[in-house]
Parts: sequence; structure tokens; C-alpha cells
Amino acid sequence: MSASYSQDFRRKVIEHVKKGNSCHSASMKFEISSNTVRNWYKRYKLEGNFLARKVGGKKGRLSKEEVESYVRTNPKFTIVLSQRNYR
Repeated sequence: MSASYSQDFRRKVIEHVKKGNSCHSASMKFEISSNTVRNWYKRYKLEGNFLARKVGGKKGRLSKEEVESYVRTNPKFTIVLSQRNYR
């Protein structure tokens, strides 16, 4: 996965569009996709910023506290890994 564009770069692109230039013009000047410029500009108009969106991971099925509680109440608990996990 590629890194997101810097906030400074995003600001320059948005300022270019705010000056009356088209999204296509900005995409050509800054060598990025015109879809990206349109999405940033739409978000700027809706939210007032052009920050990168936070990307969240998948939530675990159990919380850390639930696992710790289970291990405490089951002292003979063991984890068995298959050979596949060691390769």
C-alpha cells in the first residue's frame, strides 16, 4: 500500500482548484489522478479540510480483558499451533 500524500501537497492542489482551475488542470499540473483531485475537493467543501482519512484495522473478536479473564479462570489452558504456522 502506498503512503498518503502530504498535507502540504494536498493544500497546494486544493488552492489551485479554488483559484478557478479545473480538477483536470490540477491533475495534469501535479501529476495525480483527476479522481483524486475531485475527491479531495469534495471532501474539502463538505468537511472543510483536506486531511488524509484514517485507515482502521479490523477489530479483534475478543478484547484483551476477555482473553486475560479466560486464561485466569482456565489454568490448564494451552495454545496448540499447527506445523503450518512455523513455516
